[in-house]
Amino acid sequence: MSIINRMRTRRTNGPVLSRRRPAKKKWGRLAGLTCLGILAGGVLFVQSAAASPCCTCIALAALATRAAIVAFHADTRSYVSDEMKKEQEWWIDEVMEGHVRPALQRMTRTFVTLQKLVTVDYYKMTDVENLLETSQTYGLKQAEIHKKFQSSQELCEIGTLVGGLAAAREISRGTTLSMSEYGIKRDLFDAGAVSAEGRDEDMAARLEQFKTTYCDPRAQNFALEQVCGEGGPPARRNRDIHYAMMADIPKTLDVSAVGAADPEGGEEYLEDLQALEVNLFGSEVLWPIEDLEGNEKKHEKLLSIAAARSVARNSYWRQVGLKAAGPPNRREFMAAVLKELGAEDDAINAYMSKNPSFYERLDVLAKKYLQKPGFYIGLNDKPGNLVRKSAALDMIKLMIRGERKKTREASSATAAVWLMTELNAAQDRVENK
Repeated sequence: MSIINRMRTRRTNGPVLSRRRPAKKKWGRLAGLTCLGILAGGVLFVQSAAASPCCTCIALAALATRAAIVAFHADTRSYVSDEMKKEQEWWIDEVMEGHVRPALQRMTRTFVTLQKLVTVDYYKMTDVENLLETSQTYGLKQAEIHKKFQSSQELCEIGTLVGGLAAAREISRGTTLSMSEYGIKRDLFDAGAVSAEGRDEDMAARLEQFKTTYCDPRAQNFALEQVCGEGGPPARRNRDIHYAMMADIPKTLDVSAVGAADPEGGEEYLEDLQALEVNLFGSEVLWPIEDLEGNEKKHEKLLSIAAARSVARNSYWRQVGLKAAGPPNRREFMAAVLKELGAEDDAINAYMSKNPSFYERLDVLAKKYLQKPGFYIGLNDKPGNLVRKSAALDMIKLMIRGERKKTREASSATAAVWLMTELNAAQDRVENK
């Protein structure tokens, strides 16, 4: 049974029905009064109509009827008011307080409970979402750091190969500076030089060195057999005139004037390089100062010639210094580069010296290493490593440019001296006319 039906049942039972019985009596009394008024009015109307029209009788009948109607209206309003009040009380007490309010309270409690549960679940889901986003952010940052700051194998290899360059470069500079002084001391008859005894003694010492060390009896159709007999050691023959074999082709020369590498046979090789330098830039020494007393002009020319020879010798000894034997460290890594290119151990030992020079190290770093297939495969790398590799290649390029610049400077100085020599010769011809 529905709530409305139950409420209707309760309305028709109990004290509610007892309150409606007096209302029926009122309706009976009102009906009797109404009928009495109508009857009285009818009688008066009949009598007046039978006798003669009487305004007084009609007025009285109207007043009686009006009074009955007013009384009826008053009873009706009182009854309706009572019923509306009862209906209001019934709605408030029975329906609202008894049924609607408890139902609303139960619904409110249900909604509050559900809202709490939904809120807890929502924030649980929100916490899980934040946790997942945080974990994802950490993972992305870790991957980003891994991508940006993890060096590749190629960068480690380049850094390893660069390791011995600085020491080899200093050995090169020291060798160039030290050996450049040899020719100056010889031209100026220094006390420790071979020419200290005089020009003739210097020429005799050089001729004796040629006979015992560099002479090849087979030269000039064996004509030199009469000069030097069996000649010098086969390994050192013609080394005083063979520039390509002595200084140009080898990548490392077994000589170091600063004693950093302690190469085998370094003293003999250094002697051969000095003999080659004498044949190239100073076959005859200058005149001693005692032969030029009272002639200051010739003395100035003597110094000018010595300076010009010094410029030419510097170019030669700079070439030797670049290829002077360096420190032995990092050689195994250089050999690994050649082995990756396909060279066997015997070929590597024949190609590379035990103490690689600055020139040879730079050749492996700037040429051989960049010929490896693995280097170009490694270019498919992280963006950060590609930037670092680019910086490393720029560093190598700067080193090569620096050496080329020094070579051009030496060539320019040599060209300037040659031009000045030609100008002096032209000036002497003009002055002697």
